[in-house]
Amino acid sequence: MVLMKQARILSLMLVVLLGGAGCAQANPDSTAVSAQPSAGSAEPKSASAGATGDNSMTDSEKLAVAQSMLDAWSGLDWERVYQLFGEHGALHNVMLDPIVGEDKLRQRLQGFETGLSRMDFIVLRMGLLDGNVVIERLESFDFNGKSGIVPVVGVMTIEDGQVRLWREYYDRNWLLSELGLVEGEPAHPVAPDEPAAGLGEMSDADKLAVAQAMLDAYEALDWDKVASLIARDGVVHYVEKEPMHGPEAMRAHIERVGPALTRVAFKDLRMGVIDGVVMIERVDDFDYNGHHVSVPVFGSMEIADGKIKVWREYYDHEQMRRGMGLIE
Repeated sequence: MVLMKQARILSLMLVVLLGGAGCAQANPDSTAVSAQPSAGSAEPKSASAGATGDNSMTDSEKLAVAQSMLDAWSGLDWERVYQLFGEHGALHNVMLDPIVGEDKLRQRLQGFETGLSRMDFIVLRMGLLDGNVVIERLESFDFNGKSGIVPVVGVMTIEDGQVRLWREYYDRNWLLSELGLVEGEPAHPVAPDEPAAGLGEMSDADKLAVAQAMLDAYEALDWDKVASLIARDGVVHYVEKEPMHGPEAMRAHIERVGPALTRVAFKDLRMGVIDGVVMIERVDDFDYNGHHVSVPVFGSMEIADGKIKVWREYYDHEQMRRGMGLIE
């Protein structure tokens, strides 16, 4: 894999601008499409979440295109953004329907360009996973006078020098709260911007084996095994919630939700190592209290000494809860 060192890059990613129906409130007169979240379904209506990168391009060429997209955003060069998407490029905030094609992208962006006064993000890691460019990051921005910060993972499928599909994983209500478009959302913790210590002491293959053991334990509903794989000082952060610290906190969480889980499967799985961290793109498909749930998720695991030190999960909390029957 081609890896990039952690870097600070000035930009604002599409997730900040295109977080769905709530964002359209920033300009009620705009022609932005009002996308609605789906009820626990991971199936996109156009561009496939299973797309892989163009094998005719080298990894370095794909990373260069991704960097060009970041540079276009940091320079507020909208025409360059549209050019890099091309006529048929798609943006897929994974809890919403994809936005496909230049015309619809232009429509959606029109209502936001004047509201943005600062655009920064911190790249935690950037590299290749199954031919796609993955960017795990913290986004910091000022929108209509309000500052916000949101953790996000983006996955870019790049072909023929253009971004054909850009999937974005994040919690939508967190984003809308940080943009000032919804009220009442509590303050959220953010992911650390430095990796856990000791990540270089295990081989990539050994780290992948630990990650696979965690997935296998979930599928087997083996909750003791799940808890045992968390380091004593480990942190598990389902990004929309307060982090859990240590195996006992994970065990307490499992005691709350485990009895209602009767089946867990991970579909459309892609797993690899970027900058020493295991990255997992997948669909969580499970049965909870009689409800069938299928939700796109991106996981990031920092593993050392055979245990998970930091585990961040990126998904839409409302989509998950709706699928589980916990909210209407």
